[in-house]
Amino acid sequence: MQFPSSLHACLLVLGLPEALKSNKTVQPVVDHCRGYLSQQFLDIGAHKSDFLSLSLEGVKVILDSELLNVQYEEEIFQYLLDWIEANCHSVESWTHSAEQLSEVVRFPWMTGDFIEDVVANNPLMQSAPCQALIMEAVKFKSYTHARQQQIMWKKTLHNRFRPRNPLILENFWGNIKTYVLQQTDMRCQVYFEFPLELVICMGETFQSRRFILGSLLNKYTFYIDAKPGLVKASYNSQLTCCINIMVLPANKTSEEVPMWLEYSIALKRDSCQNYDTKATGECIVKGSESSCAEFSDFFPGWFIERGFSFPRWNLTINGPVFFKFDLYLKPTAGSERAHVEQYTAL
Repeated sequence: MQFPSSLHACLLVLGLPEALKSNKTVQPVVDHCRGYLSQQFLDIGAHKSDFLSLSLEGVKVILDSELLNVQYEEEIFQYLLDWIEANCHSVESWTHSAEQLSEVVRFPWMTGDFIEDVVANNPLMQSAPCQALIMEAVKFKSYTHARQQQIMWKKTLHNRFRPRNPLILENFWGNIKTYVLQQTDMRCQVYFEFPLELVICMGETFQSRRFILGSLLNKYTFYIDAKPGLVKASYNSQLTCCINIMVLPANKTSEEVPMWLEYSIALKRDSCQNYDTKATGECIVKGSESSCAEFSDFFPGWFIERGFSFPRWNLTINGPVFFKFDLYLKPTAGSERAHVEQYTAL
């Protein structure tokens, strides 16, 4: 463990025979060198020349790292091709290097189009081991979402089924989007788009950007919250998605005067469809932050039951769900009297 931390020293250790590196007394030194090398190449693009000069073992450690600053797994495959092009000059070395480095590339987290059009057609990926990795990724994509979650966090000898970082997971499944249209002081229309699978399967919570409704003396900050939830069934609990309309007072007056909120919530699963109204109603907006309205029955056809999903809709792994909220904030009888008193005092 007192071995000098330098790039040259780490490459020497990683170049030792496998029988020696697997020895339990040497393993801590090997792990130390792998960690040091990963820290030196968090951004491969910023150290491209140094990366291309590394040994095969060093490149394999870096491409396997979960610390890499990348947004898409496709970038890793491009770095693999760049290193092979710069360091391999025969068919045998191309094939050997591609087989070794492909073991640490997480093909399941690439898009299907990229795997089919780029990876599968690349001359370096035509050997049997490389083709087996491609088929592994295609097979993973064919599973139900619940089974993918089981495989994703199951302990294996490799990390290919696990997303390299949360950013890759978010970019792969889709990003949250919020649009606020037709806004006046008391009324607005909010479009909220988020990846449903990421909420139900991964337990992630998504929030819209915040928007303000209300008069000068009585303003409230609103946002839409999508989070995982449970629905009680006759024989078990089923995972689903809960939608909340959240409120936060924007000024001191709002903490004292309640308001009525009229809402209409519409939903569609595909961007080409028309919105289908799912809920309408009204509730009292109170002074402290709270949930004005909570809904968990929008997704009765897509629960996870006993480890497997049974979608009624045609859900895709990177497909979002689209909401439209029509919100109208209006004063209650008590708040109107309070406003009169406040204006009179002013």
